[in-house]
Amino acid sequence: MSLIFNVLRRREIRSPFQLSDEQRSQYREDGYAVLESVIPATVLTKLEQSCRKVVTNVDTRDSTAVEGEEPIESRAGYFEPVHPNQDASVAEFSSCPLCAGVVRGTLGPTAYLFLAQYTVKAPGTDLTFEWHQDAAYLPHSSSRTINIWCALDDMTEENGTLYFMPNSQVGVDTEQPGADSGDIAAKLEDQVGTPFLAPAGSIVVFSSSVFHRSGPNTTSQMRRALTLEFSEEPLLDHETQQPLMWAVPVLRSGATV
Repeated sequence: MSLIFNVLRRREIRSPFQLSDEQRSQYREDGYAVLESVIPATVLTKLEQSCRKVVTNVDTRDSTAVEGEEPIESRAGYFEPVHPNQDASVAEFSSCPLCAGVVRGTLGPTAYLFLAQYTVKAPGTDLTFEWHQDAAYLPHSSSRTINIWCALDDMTEENGTLYFMPNSQVGVDTEQPGADSGDIAAKLEDQVGTPFLAPAGSIVVFSSSVFHRSGPNTTSQMRRALTLEFSEEPLLDHETQQPLMWAVPVLRSGATV
């Protein structure tokens, strides 16, 4: 029955979506929540194709020698921003009822997309990220921010999935990135954390203030994900009041824009 339910649930994202009470509770207490198998297969295929195109474009760019520079032979990872105006699949997904429901249930009724990025770990590489908070590396702002991390492949400990430290949300000084999170990260150095283990088409939504890390990809396949980051108000330069990052409106008074 659960298999049939997952197949039906992943077919379309046309109806309004709401986080369950359990997911809301997990997010509130742990700083993150897991939504298994929620991206429809047709949408997942489009995102996979989009990601493949981005990776191919980067490889082509790397292999093209620029005067005075050596071409890049191989990469351990790909971290490529994809603006909705430039990619129809990302535009459609980032504003769909599924994403809107997740954002509404964690961030609130008003939200802006400030980054969409494919994060890909190449096979057989030792690329890792130590314990950190995304918020420590964002422009200084009082706006709350979240990350919707979408698994385009099955996520395992072998292919470099994310690990979270539950209930580790603490204040950060974003004017000095990493300044006040460094001591805490050092204390977490020997901690393993809770891995995000889920099939392709799953989502983990987390507060930008929760500590997380990732391990190496020791498999023979790429580990692909789409990262969507949202804020409750635009991230502005304090002097010019101009956006420091994207400010694509997604929700206004609870309704999709």
